[in-house]
Amino acid sequence: MTENIDFSLVYLQDTAAGSTNSCVTIDSDTNDNGYLAGARGAYPGYMSHGKTAEAVDNLLSCLAPHIVGGSSGSTPGLPIIVGHGNIGIFATGGGQNPFTDSNNHLLATFNQSAWQADIGRLSASPSAMLSLISCDTGAGEDGADLLFEMAKLINYPVRARTGLTYAGNGQITFQAGSTWQTATPQSRPTAIQPPVTPLLGDRTLIIRLINDDGSEREVDLGAVDSVEIYLPSQTAPEQVGPNARLQGSAARDILSLVNFAAPARPGGALGAIVTGRLRVNFYEREGGALQSREFVIYNDRVLEDASTPGVLYWASPGIRAAFDSLR
Repeated sequence: MTENIDFSLVYLQDTAAGSTNSCVTIDSDTNDNGYLAGARGAYPGYMSHGKTAEAVDNLLSCLAPHIVGGSSGSTPGLPIIVGHGNIGIFATGGGQNPFTDSNNHLLATFNQSAWQADIGRLSASPSAMLSLISCDTGAGEDGADLLFEMAKLINYPVRARTGLTYAGNGQITFQAGSTWQTATPQSRPTAIQPPVTPLLGDRTLIIRLINDDGSEREVDLGAVDSVEIYLPSQTAPEQVGPNARLQGSAARDILSLVNFAAPARPGGALGAIVTGRLRVNFYEREGGALQSREFVIYNDRVLEDASTPGVLYWASPGIRAAFDSLR
């Protein structure tokens, strides 16, 4: 039975879909798991962009005082950019893989020289707050640094989430335990780490898989032949060969860092960046044929079953270090 407790959701309230004074621009890239499409359903009247400069152009066109609800009054817009993200990273293009053109598709402190001129143009139309809607962008030291650098450039506050963000069914929803991280031009915020959910169940023994028809099956870790791990880097985002092929205890050790015993269906697609793939090769029964199941790795902390999109598995924080050692 799928678990929901690990992925409890908090509904977005302060930038709700359909807000009459929001200026929303969404990444138009089709390299998407459904998150960007879901966000379009949550924000009627959204604008589309394919790179940083276009996102800024869209917001500037909207941020000037504009008519609200057809009345004669006007109010400044509240700028919102929607894209995929990771800790200290926000994608303004490229969908789930902004690294193919990081100069135009990526906001991070390590490439600030590529985007600071465009983002700085937002200072011409001050607003109460710039919101970045994605997974994890505001988390950690890197998230605090990125938001602070952006706030100084535009001369008003910038905020982003510290946990997972989902889009679907006309709504934007957030991971329980996450919050907004906010930087002002005068103050770099204290870092906030992403929520850590305990790995429930006996994760060392089984992989619980959900089939297309909703039925479940269990794979004993003793039946695992090997684990292949694919971790494309920023310099080689299209890498196709595995970084590692693990067998025996090494395979079981890496699998034990994922809560495969408790799959979850949180509803909505993740606004995260694909950081790799993990393939499990196993024998479903003794003497049976070798089978494979592939999982998409998001932000090095949650996995999605590629065979049944929307079925997610929590990973231990320690898995990031394990992956880093293979990159």
